[in-house]
Amino acid sequence: DLSGTFGIYLNHFLKNAEPNEDAKTISFETVNGDNHKFPLEILDTIILKYSIDGKPIRENGPVHILFKDGSNIDNPIKGVNAVNVQ
Repeated sequence: DLSGTFGIYLNHFLKNAEPNEDAKTISFETVNGDNHKFPLEILDTIILKYSIDGKPIRENGPVHILFKDGSNIDNPIKGVNAVNVQ
């Protein structure tokens, strides 16, 4: 029985997606219309948090975007409904 909070580094997903070689940015669109854009160089610092207390994130989910350094731990990017690599 899983009871922890879980996430995975986004770079693992993106390697499998094989973005265009000329891609430079990743952006996260949210259900409230926000667009958070970052350079691909920081990809290995972005974590997709997908579980809290062993349960899928339902409220403002399905994932929360966190940074490895913990700088947004109290204010993660929530309600992500699209991820774009350009």
